[in-house]
Amino acid sequence: MSIILAAVGAYLVGCVPTGPLSERLLSERSWKHLAAQLADFLKGVAAVALLTPPGPWSQALTATAVVAGHLYPITGRVERGLGLATAAGAVSVISPVTPAVWAFLWALAFVLSGFHPVACAVATIFFGPAMGYVAGWPLGAMALPACVMIFDRLRPGLRRVMLGTEPRHAWRR
Repeated sequence: MSIILAAVGAYLVGCVPTGPLSERLLSERSWKHLAAQLADFLKGVAAVALLTPPGPWSQALTATAVVAGHLYPITGRVERGLGLATAAGAVSVISPVTPAVWAFLWALAFVLSGFHPVACAVATIFFGPAMGYVAGWPLGAMALPACVMIFDRLRPGLRRVMLGTEPRHAWRR
């Protein structure tokens, strides 16, 4: 029962629109987008650190629930972004090494392709196996629903890459 309550609580924490709130509060600042990402990261950290009972299955379920709350909130008002910051925050509590592996995969794909959506897709595809290898296979298996939700948000960007309308990074043009 505590696992279900933790997942519901994490979903509700994920529903809090931290990104838009921080951008609205810092509307005149040039670093407002960075603050929004940090707020989303801390939302993932708080959900898993404060609500999760011990055990790999409950940790992974809570991390998935906070990402689900971020991407598909109960209010129906969907935030911008892919949910990567929230997922990285949630996972960093479970295994601090895993976000570094995810960032390495993202950076490698970004350097090779020059496209942000492609880098996110590659990192998301390999995130489950990487987390399974680093933190244990139950966590890797439970990361897959979060990866599917993030990949769903990547579809428009990947479509723009395939149509040739997505701009490459400046150094890859």
